[in-house]
Amino acid sequence: KCSYLKIFVREEKSKKIFSIYNIKAFCVPDIVLSENIITHRKNGPILLCMRNDVEKYIDNSTILSAKKILNDFNLNFIETDTILENSFDLDLREQKLDELLNKFTNSSLVITDRIHGMIFSYLTQTPCIALNNYNHKVRCEYDWIKESNYTNFLENYSADVFRNIVDKMLKIKAKEPVNLKDKFILLEKELKRIYE
Repeated sequence: KCSYLKIFVREEKSKKIFSIYNIKAFCVPDIVLSENIITHRKNGPILLCMRNDVEKYIDNSTILSAKKILNDFNLNFIETDTILENSFDLDLREQKLDELLNKFTNSSLVITDRIHGMIFSYLTQTPCIALNNYNHKVRCEYDWIKESNYTNFLENYSADVFRNIVDKMLKIKAKEPVNLKDKFILLEKELKRIYE
């Protein structure tokens, strides 16, 4: 038995699983949320960042409904994903990440069902509507940033509710992120203990 083992997880559900086995587990936000907030640059087209793989949960009729509402607002949108199709050399990873973050920071609104789509929106201060997915990940990570005024989680899609949230998100002027630095203190302390 390893008495010094400590596991850091993103949400309570995972923490409970480890506690069944008497393993010390602690909740911290996704480590990406420890990055500095980037100032939102401009209000370009809306970014639809939706899953299109075997884990896709939202059906095509819901996506079509969302697109129709965006068209009703006369809003342009582009579709993307947080998964890159092609492999690339590791020395290009920062460049690729910067390119992806630029898509987010140059958008007026992000609509996503991906956990990192929501996180990238949050980090770039881009208003975001995060839609529920097939598991608890987006919902649970949203709990860390729900006090932000530019991130919204939609548990169950409804055209009317979606329309109202789009309208609300597009009217946000001053962005109010959440201070998460203190949420990483225990993780930082443990890492320093190990590496010092």
